Amino acid sequence: MGEGELMSDNFNYSLSPEDFMVSSVWSLPIHGRAALGGKISCATTIATSLKNTVVLVHGPIGCAFQRRMNPCRGWNPIYDMPCTALTEAEAVYGAYDKLLSAIKEVYERYKPELILVISSDVADQIGDYMDAVREEAKVPCEVVVCSLVGCEQDNVMTRRGFSIIRNALITELLENVEEDGKDDKSINITTLVQFPDEGQRYRELRSLIQNMGLHINGFYFYNNSVNDIKAMPRAFASLVHYASEPWTEFLEKKYGMKYIELYPEPRYSSIEYGPYGFDGVDRLLMDIGRVYDIEGKAEEVAKRSRKEAEEALAKHLPALRGKSLGVVGSYTGGYAADLVRYCGMKCKLLVLRFRTGTNFDMLLNEAAKERTVDMWRDFCLKHDSDPEILVEPTLEEELKALKRTKPDLVVPASLLGSAWWYEKQGFKTLIPNRLFGYFFRLGYWTVVDAAIEARRALERPCSSEPLLSMLDQDEEYSGLTRYWGDNARVFRQMWYEEV
Repeated sequence: MGEGELMSDNFNYSLSPEDFMVSSVWSLPIHGRAALGGKISCATTIATSLKNTVVLVHGPIGCAFQRRMNPCRGWNPIYDMPCTALTEAEAVYGAYDKLLSAIKEVYERYKPELILVISSDVADQIGDYMDAVREEAKVPCEVVVCSLVGCEQDNVMTRRGFSIIRNALITELLENVEEDGKDDKSINITTLVQFPDEGQRYRELRSLIQNMGLHINGFYFYNNSVNDIKAMPRAFASLVHYASEPWTEFLEKKYGMKYIELYPEPRYSSIEYGPYGFDGVDRLLMDIGRVYDIEGKAEEVAKRSRKEAEEALAKHLPALRGKSLGVVGSYTGGYAADLVRYCGMKCKLLVLRFRTGTNFDMLLNEAAKERTVDMWRDFCLKHDSDPEILVEPTLEEELKALKRTKPDLVVPASLLGSAWWYEKQGFKTLIPNRLFGYFFRLGYWTVVDAAIEARRALERPCSSEPLLSMLDQDEEYSGLTRYWGDNARVFRQMWYEEV
């Protein structure tokens, strides 16, 4: 069995070389944690994963250069990033003609199937009539214009670059496309996040859907062509994060699209919320069954598939049951919750950190943080654990608590990337980077894989001098070096405290 191979009998989820690269980059406490998760950064993340597509940034040259230097996906560098390179004068008087000529130049140079024009804040503010270039450019390819007006902070996923670019792609490419037949047994999967080898990551979900008598119309958005996107209306329903975005409302109104939400209202009502763990996948399959009126078949597939995964999990339970955990968590449970509720492990110490260096944590107000603490406490008590709870402790306070409670295994949050710090202090630690795709894999075998990684961590010797311990760790953002911690604080000050 290879180093990257997990021991699942049916869905042998092995880490590919590309996955190891992602895992390595994800573990580095550098700029990826300090990048804003929206606007051009998120928009280019999706855009650069599409087939035969060229991104044209309409704004000052620094906007494009910054994204090349600091892509949200550090393992996926952006090599071609044409830019209109607005000058100060053009920022005042407008640059419509310059944008028009840039589109023509981009087509002549790259011959793409799609030119995706992404505006910067500067272009938004000067009010160039960007939509008009779609007609006036007269290039023999599709042109989609993605304006990023506004910096709403109420919902990261629906108000930032990820959703904004999906809105532009779907509404503009499909505005003149009529429905060409509906397949009542077909479903779109629109929850991909641009990791390498998304096909492998969604292999179990594909199998579950096929076993229910359905088939997948398309996976979105990763490695899609223009025709792939135009084929979305053929499906009867789509699996989405949220069904309240402009692009979902567009498909529902024009084509009668139905939706299965991964995160329905009320959101984040408990640590067991979401399509994770055995129970979460059960709920997801039953939700799909209700939409397609095949609830009986969905229940049958859920019971059979869960039983197979539970039998595989049972092989590892003797090594895990009763072991104590130090859980470093945030607003979701994830694989740490699976180890408690399905593997019989006990949480002795719970450390909650809401500042991970991303923009998600910055949106939590104090009431939301208190509610998260209560949800974790209720969850632990429900599963026979009564941990000591620390909220936003200093590293010194956390270390004292670890020495006091002496957990058999520390389970750090996936976003912190600081497993090396716990190992250096003498505590065996689950390496979250090996489970970096947990929240983006849907299926029963994620629980088995989490158990395998916990067992792997318990059985291997502790590393006293990890290479990453040579870097200076930031006191506030434990997943960042001090330099990038300062950058995160600058972003936080500008976007969340001053604006």
